[in-house]
Amino acid sequence: TISSRGGVDCRLKKLPLSHGAMIPTSDRKALIKVGNSSAERIPTTTVYNENNEENRNWRKWILLGSLLLGISVVLNLSQLIYSACYKKKTKEQAAATHAFGLNLRSFTYEELNKATDGFKEQLGKGACSTVYKGVLKSDSGCLIAVKRLDKVVESYDKEFQAEVSAIGKTNQKNLVQLLGFCNEEAHRLL
Repeated sequence: TISSRGGVDCRLKKLPLSHGAMIPTSDRKALIKVGNSSAERIPTTTVYNENNEENRNWRKWILLGSLLLGISVVLNLSQLIYSACYKKKTKEQAAATHAFGLNLRSFTYEELNKATDGFKEQLGKGACSTVYKGVLKSDSGCLIAVKRLDKVVESYDKEFQAEVSAIGKTNQKNLVQLLGFCNEEAHRLL
């Protein structure tokens, strides 16, 4: 029988006692009446305490789960943003290739920079462009000549498109075949 209000009202509870709380600032007292029998004694249960080891373990698991969930959300969002940017770039390159009406490869500036070893070996120079020697590692070491427009102005953009279109359509044994182009930001290369 338990009386927790200091009054006459008592409630009958079954053992083990559970869901109790210890409030150090409270002046209340709980009185517990236990039967006087020589029967086997029932072990006492631990009173709920905030510093209980089990509660700390649950807090750790909840914190760890929240942290992992947060990291997962950030990684998934990063992947979505990267995928969206990559698809946009690929679509732009495909549109640029299709805009010339030719079946040419659209190279990145970085690919051609690596192929020419940083534009080291110069083969020739014209009024508006310089030609460099390079090796395409992706095509089994194919030797290439990369024409780089030196002065890139908006009016040169139309000139560049006209040159890509003209050279791409030309098929003569004495002329080199146009494999592709780079039309990235301020870089115009053939």
